[in-house]
Amino acid sequence: MSDAGPRLLITGMSFAEGLASPRFWICNVALSLVVSAVVGLVTSTVPMLRDKGLSAADAAVVFGYFGVSLILGRLVVGYLLDRLWPPGVAAISLSLPAVGCLIFLSGQTELGMLSVAAALIGLGAGAEFDIAAFLIARYFGLREYGRLFGLHQGLITVASAAAPLLFAAMLNLTSTYSAMLVYCTAASLLGAVLLLALGRSPLYELQPEAAKA
Repeated sequence: MSDAGPRLLITGMSFAEGLASPRFWICNVALSLVVSAVVGLVTSTVPMLRDKGLSAADAAVVFGYFGVSLILGRLVVGYLLDRLWPPGVAAISLSLPAVGCLIFLSGQTELGMLSVAAALIGLGAGAEFDIAAFLIARYFGLREYGRLFGLHQGLITVASAAAPLLFAAMLNLTSTYSAMLVYCTAASLLGAVLLLALGRSPLYELQPEAAKA
């Protein structure tokens, strides 16, 4: 029987090392901020458009651009992450929802501009999941990828669940969507900037398993 070659060890941080790494918590905080903004916008965009005076049909058309750009965001960002500096790609793509929020804040009622705003939010939303999976693997390796990514997703889920409740409270308090849009703008930009602090990623490679004595 032919020798299949040496077994390879998967390298990376241990779970404890990942928890102790500031980079891990930068990822958690940054992406939780962006996700809270995106989820809040997803649940509030159609009511907000109706509040601007759009018909239900026009609001649905505008929001349709969100769905199309979400798919496009996953494809484009996934391609760029393998070829460019990941935090830079992440920062640019995740700041796009902030631009969309600023368009909404400007008081625009023209369908074209509102559709652009929805598309920018969709691009950021589509990018987020791919960015999270990529950054956890790139910066912490595959040794404990499942546990580290699972914890990260758990924290993201908490942010996702809290966002609609937060925005509902803002709406009840202010009777406008402006406070929500200001929060989403700030959260998207802050999350994007935080990811730039990750710096250069370590190089984790498969290594031959040490021979047994």
